[in-house]
Amino acid sequence: MSERTPVAKPLPESEDKVRAARALERIQRLGNVLDSSIRVPGTDFRIGLDPLIGLVPGIGDVAGALLSGFIVLESWRVDVPRRALARMAGNIGLELLVGLIPVLGDVFDFGYKANVRNARIAEDAILRRHFPPEDELGEVPLWRQPRPLVIVTAATAAFVFSMGFVAGRCAG
Repeated sequence: MSERTPVAKPLPESEDKVRAARALERIQRLGNVLDSSIRVPGTDFRIGLDPLIGLVPGIGDVAGALLSGFIVLESWRVDVPRRALARMAGNIGLELLVGLIPVLGDVFDFGYKANVRNARIAEDAILRRHFPPEDELGEVPLWRQPRPLVIVTAATAAFVFSMGFVAGRCAG
């Protein structure tokens, strides 16, 4: 008798939202620790562990990029869209490549804050996917739905174009 491989069941909506909220909290916390957890005395400027780790010649920037990758991994686990994940990977790649340049890369690393940027990208994507805005009836408003907006925009453009065409025919 052969055993069947269990099939993963989708999570109920409430468990999915709890998982997404917890992931978002971890992402924000890690982004803060890596980029803005330490206030520079006498200023409002904040730094984190990532630029400090990046000061270590040779392996510092690579180690920082690996730590930054946890934000992307956690985002992927809660179904953040590929486009957002690609933007996040691009931020890490840019910080890594520029960070490899002596002195200039370290200055860039202190100011660019790829992890805070990635935490914001993840937050936007997670909120949009798992916590869409709802009206009083619990429905997403029509104007927030992409299809009706595209249809209305296309219809408006077609109307304006046809009126211009008719006006041109009548005038000429």
